[in-house]
Amino acid sequence: MDNIILMGPPGAGKTTVAKILKQKLNIDWVDVDDHLLEKHWPKTVGETLAELGDDGFLKKEAETTLKLKLQQGVISLSGSNPLDSKAMKHIRSLGTVYFLDVDLQTIESRLKTMKVDRIVGMKDLSLKQILEYRQKFYEESYDHKIKINSQMTAEEIVDQVIELIPKSKLYVSTRGEDLQFGFANVIEQGLARDGGLYVPSALPQVKQEEILSLIDCSYQELCLNILNRFELGMDIEPMITQAYAEFQSDDVTPVKNLSDNSFILELFQGPTAAFKDLALQLTPQLIQKATELKPEKRFVLAATSGDTGVAAISGFSKVKDAKVCVLYPSKGVSPVQKKQMLSSQSENVKVLAVEGDFDHCQSMVKDIFSDLDFQNKLNQKSYKLTAANSINWGRLLPQVVYYFYAYLKLLKQNKLQPNQALNFVVPTGNFGNILAGYMAKKMGLPVGKLVCASNKNNVLTEFIQTGVYSIKDKTLSQTASPSIDILKSSNIERAIFWLSESDTELTKRCFEQLKSEHKFEVNNSTKSRLQDEFVSGFAGEQECFDSIQLVYDNFNYLLDTHTAIAYSVYEKLGLSEPTCILATAHYGKFPVAMSLVDDSKDIYESFIKKQNIEPAIHKKLWSVVQQGDFEESFFKGETEALKARLLQEL
Repeated sequence: MDNIILMGPPGAGKTTVAKILKQKLNIDWVDVDDHLLEKHWPKTVGETLAELGDDGFLKKEAETTLKLKLQQGVISLSGSNPLDSKAMKHIRSLGTVYFLDVDLQTIESRLKTMKVDRIVGMKDLSLKQILEYRQKFYEESYDHKIKINSQMTAEEIVDQVIELIPKSKLYVSTRGEDLQFGFANVIEQGLARDGGLYVPSALPQVKQEEILSLIDCSYQELCLNILNRFELGMDIEPMITQAYAEFQSDDVTPVKNLSDNSFILELFQGPTAAFKDLALQLTPQLIQKATELKPEKRFVLAATSGDTGVAAISGFSKVKDAKVCVLYPSKGVSPVQKKQMLSSQSENVKVLAVEGDFDHCQSMVKDIFSDLDFQNKLNQKSYKLTAANSINWGRLLPQVVYYFYAYLKLLKQNKLQPNQALNFVVPTGNFGNILAGYMAKKMGLPVGKLVCASNKNNVLTEFIQTGVYSIKDKTLSQTASPSIDILKSSNIERAIFWLSESDTELTKRCFEQLKSEHKFEVNNSTKSRLQDEFVSGFAGEQECFDSIQLVYDNFNYLLDTHTAIAYSVYEKLGLSEPTCILATAHYGKFPVAMSLVDDSKDIYESFIKKQNIEPAIHKKLWSVVQQGDFEESFFKGETEALKARLLQEL
């Protein structure tokens, strides 16, 4: 738990400051007097004090305070809370204590207009004596002290509190109109209130000597080390252990050599055979922990171009009382991807085939997350809307880890020298995967070129090369690499925010223009930084197939159709420095990849023939392939019709 805890004498303004923080940061608030003591006691605080006397009251208050729980919000304490050491120890375990230190004269003036029957010691001591006695307990109990004078407004005090909160615990919207406290609140909310995406106010830094010290870490140990730097406010070690327990490789993300300077990072060892498992086996647990004190159940809504859907289903199936709805383009996923999703349907899992492309699915999801009225209707049914797509910061964050892991594995194998840069080539459509690499670089990892590899839907390639993002007059093409058949990339918004040096006005303007005009252009300085950080290229269908054949013939290694896009771009660029190509899915998800290297007409026969090839057959994927066909459930209509259907089925 990680909360903002306001402490101070009666009349210090704790309640007023807490109310403003609640509104400004959109967080929960607990007032010990009004929300805890009054709730648990049969009589008011004043009546209880009169009945029990000072000592009896303090004992009862302490016992009740031990029941105080809040995940990530603001707590305003009673004026007498620090007087019991056991209760104060519990309070300090809940978060960071901010002491509002108000001078005696100001307190005496304020209390003339307040209830004074709630102050312990009033019968026997003067107000001055009470305050002077308590001051030593306040001084022993705070993490930060804010010295307050009579001229300061509550808003100014709030600003001082926010200024003292570590930047890694504060999240801002890319569009500048929303501020949020705490990882738990951010991942619960998903999309920012202004329609933007959340990012931390600052990324933690990892020094070069620290990177070298992590060289012998397992994937799980490294994950714990990197994610803890983000001050998540929760114990994530058992979650990490559970998340990666079902991966086929002990390395979780093995690194394989192709040639002296080219390497494959296998991100498909998880239960659904795609890189989305690296996040979606962990993110549902993070969300469950973030919301464990909330009464609502989870309603998980996701759009998928193939891999997110089944990974979300797999991950959230372990979350109690979660319902999952996945939207996918009816003609935009591979037969195996479709079978994976449909075979996972249950009472709590709904999979809908949408007439339209992935962008249409994603737009409906974003519209729903922006509709507060719909979310209120969900709340009335005891459900809270949750995002599984990478618009949710909790989905993106775990992906940073495998960039560090790949670097450290190659360092340990003496394929890299300390501080030597490593290139990464990433097949990407929604830009989240490559953005995680950019984050790793911003944190201190020696990353060289970040290569964005597109298929014939090459909007991202054009954007990086020209600074113009345009989907105007473009039609999404269906390709053999369906997971990157995307025109409207969500995470490019986070990239622009960072590359423009946190220019929220520019970011907001760009994405308002994209919505209204289907096009935007960044300014010259942002374009220059974009081209400094990213290289781009694309490959057509035949180039994709040729790369599969080439790598199979030369290295006896079978690429899936997305990794083949990355390899083709790698070859075109002629990169000579050490380069890691991200293998984002197992070839078994895309039968076209297998058909290129044998004459089998049947997918089952193809799988059997691949027994002696690298990478090995994915066992869970093979078990899905062996199942019969499943009936699809189609959805025809726009967002309003989808909302009505979702509410009806809950």
